[in-house]
Amino acid sequence: MDHLALHLNNISFGYSRQKSILNNITLKIAYGQMVGIIGPNGAGKSTLIKIILGLLNPTQGQVFINGTMLNNFKEWSKIGYLSQKAIAFNTSFPASVEEVIATPLNSDFLLPVTTKSVKKQVSEALKLVELSDYRNTLMGNLSGGQQQRVFLARTLVSQPEILILDEPFVGIDENSQQSIINILKRLHHQGITILFVSHDLRWMKNDTDLLLCLDNGTLN
Repeated sequence: MDHLALHLNNISFGYSRQKSILNNITLKIAYGQMVGIIGPNGAGKSTLIKIILGLLNPTQGQVFINGTMLNNFKEWSKIGYLSQKAIAFNTSFPASVEEVIATPLNSDFLLPVTTKSVKKQVSEALKLVELSDYRNTLMGNLSGGQQQRVFLARTLVSQPEILILDEPFVGIDENSQQSIINILKRLHHQGITILFVSHDLRWMKNDTDLLLCLDNGTLN
């Protein structure tokens, strides 16, 4: 398992004893792979992501990250996570792009970005998502696609080794979706391990090392 970035071993989960959502899921992702999981709404894709992140406990099975059992894993700065909830950001909140991206680096939420090291990391993240000219722009003045790229930059600012994205294309137009795919492809070429889930096959089938379908509780 030491050569695997992520290893799910025989994972099962249900919110009640009567109904199981995931059944005996096994998944192995090597370092540097881009893996996509597709499936209909309600298939359990987000549930699977939450189990990987330790937000839910499986009823059966084990999760390993970088060869370490999840319960013993401590290096969470190496994991970048973009959740579906990012698109629910209150656009009237008076936060700049720079302030939002810097939040993982600050001990308090939305502190002014003053240190050179934080500014440098923010600049690098902005460059990755091609939004360098927007660092002082208020979030409410961006399009939905631009906002999603800001949230992706916030995920990348800590320079994670493993990137996990839950439905990153929801609520944005096709041009923005393609922009994010292009960003993910560049990150993939840089050696970052990427796992993302979607119900839309179009944006995944040509660019992943491994494409799986989650449906009826099984992963194939």
